[in-house]
Amino acid sequence: MLIAGLLGILALLILGAVDVTAVQLARMRIIDAADSAASDAADAIDEGAIYGRGVGQELTLTDGSVQQVAGTNLGRQTLPTHVTSWGLQPGTGSPDGRTAVVILRGNVDPPITGGLLGFLGDVPVTVESRARADVSP
Repeated sequence: MLIAGLLGILALLILGAVDVTAVQLARMRIIDAADSAASDAADAIDEGAIYGRGVGQELTLTDGSVQQVAGTNLGRQTLPTHVTSWGLQPGTGSPDGRTAVVILRGNVDPPITGGLLGFLGDVPVTVESRARADVSP
């Protein structure tokens, strides 16, 4: 009886470790997606500012241009394994007109407890990525 109980506890620990590892790997893939979107959005110039004032020493970004390009970038990517959905969050944009900030929230379905204990739901993962593209003289 004692051995069966210990084996049960050991099995729960192993299953929990598998889920935690899967969520961490999904988190890393969400970070990769946010980095890609931020890098792409850093090149998203505000055409009105460029045509009005010229390029100058730095690219001019707007919240709208960053959100639009980041959303397009994410739309082209496939969802990583165990990520059920993702989307841009408030705060995505350009706080200073030079830096692209992408805040991405993904929902991760743990492979073992997600199926066995589906009533617990997905694990939300939120990441932030920043990128800036400077103009070289």
